[in-house]
Amino acid sequence: MVLKEAIVLELPFPPNVNHYWRSLVIKGKLRVLISKRGRQYREDVGTVVLLAGSPRLKGIVEVSILAYYPDRRRRDLDNLLKGPLDALKAAGVYEDDSLIHRLEIARMRVQKPGKLIIAIEPVEDNNG
Repeated sequence: MVLKEAIVLELPFPPNVNHYWRSLVIKGKLRVLISKRGRQYREDVGTVVLLAGSPRLKGIVEVSILAYYPDRRRRDLDNLLKGPLDALKAAGVYEDDSLIHRLEIARMRVQKPGKLIIAIEPVEDNNG
């Protein structure tokens, strides 16, 4: 595989996965929807992407995330992923998060306000 140039974005720290989704009963059926905070986060990410003029990537990508938490509360690092990855897809940075073939995340020092530094690299697959 040959890596091309990365897109690097600074995103706001996402809401906790427990606050990103809401379960509601609609017409007798349980539905899981993005919460108001989740929708606001998607909008904020979309604004960052728009202002950065990020290109729309096609095909396989690799994603690296540096997570700067806003405080020292205990959090699972893997719970951080779903909101930002879905928001980047919704903003059109890549076609679908199923096309992420490599994903790295690292917890960095505490920083107020919290933020994510995300690098997204398109991958050219030379294996056909």
